[in-house]
Amino acid sequence: MIYNTIDFLDDLKKETQKLMPGKIVTNKIMSELLTGQKGRHYETKKTLVERYTKNEKIYLIAEDVLEGYKANLKSYSKDKYQQSNFDWIFKRYCQANSLKKFAKSTLNYNPNLNLDYFDIIDLKEKAYWLGWVFAEGHITKRGGVQIEIGLKDEILVIRFAKAIGFELSNITYKNRIKDDRSETTTVLITFQDSRFIGHLLEKGLVMGKKSEFIILPDLGDIHNKRVRELYMAFLLGYFDGDGEEGSSRIYSNSYKFFYQIKKKFKLDSKISEQKYMTKDGDEKTKYMMYLTADLFNEMLYNYDFSLGRKRIKLVDSKLRAKQLERARAMRREKFMFSREQLQILLFKMPKIQIAKLHLKKLGIEIGRTTVDRYARKLGLKMPPAYYWTGKKFLDNLDDYL
Repeated sequence: MIYNTIDFLDDLKKETQKLMPGKIVTNKIMSELLTGQKGRHYETKKTLVERYTKNEKIYLIAEDVLEGYKANLKSYSKDKYQQSNFDWIFKRYCQANSLKKFAKSTLNYNPNLNLDYFDIIDLKEKAYWLGWVFAEGHITKRGGVQIEIGLKDEILVIRFAKAIGFELSNITYKNRIKDDRSETTTVLITFQDSRFIGHLLEKGLVMGKKSEFIILPDLGDIHNKRVRELYMAFLLGYFDGDGEEGSSRIYSNSYKFFYQIKKKFKLDSKISEQKYMTKDGDEKTKYMMYLTADLFNEMLYNYDFSLGRKRIKLVDSKLRAKQLERARAMRREKFMFSREQLQILLFKMPKIQIAKLHLKKLGIEIGRTTVDRYARKLGLKMPPAYYWTGKKFLDNLDDYL
């Protein structure tokens, strides 16, 4: 059965035209649909076929490139893909020709690279790294995966490289100039493979530095305990990339991404926004949202192997409620010193010591501000500023009252 590359590309174009009846599908449109970026890819492929034919050779598209085509067409056509003939066209082309598995030399330099690492997110480790890639990575215009972060978090790049089978010797280090003109060193992983990229596109990452269009990947029903654990691992990975240390706050340029997280975890958190200018002078919007202490602590408990410097447990709602109740109880307790006693003590010791004496003598804990409030309320004479500077008072509280 003969089914050459020209026929294959023509059939893809005809099938795409069926999905766009009110529009003429040009070569440029096909290039963007197949690769996710503008250019002359579709036309170039046809030109290559003609050049090979002149030299009595056959030009065939490699399997990893076809996987990228398929992923992009699925992403564009969504539900219509299943009703189309795309799968049949791809299958026919593969069966009729002996195709190379890979078009690029990525596997020559990374022979252990797992191209299907993100195909099925069935482990917390995979979900964590997917979230991290959403925060720190992007797909370049040339169809490459690129992740570049600061040197202080180098350990994450090394762990990720080991997880996907990327050779550690291929990790590169760059000297960059920051906006304030100071120098910094970054750690970089970059490689090209359409199959690996195809899986990321299916999960909701987008082509180019267009983080405002990312969406939360569909990992299953969150009411399922196992699926919830995957989502929490994903969020932790994202937090390690775009989260604030010592807080549960995360950042993104995608409002929809945050809205999906809010809806998925039923959070009451507000999505705040902040305008900023890019290096090119374009105005962009950055969004911020807190994941809440309870969810964040659950994320830490769920997955142990996240970035160490950001594993800071937060005060959860139960402990916070206890602290608030204790504070309210302290405010409700009656100040037990008499007017005369307090007036004497104000010139005997600082207010913080009066508070300690109140606890020691009466068993009721109060603070310095409570002493100050009652003194003003009772209209008592107060020591002038710096009154206690250089002065001594008795250390033994039992000697008072």
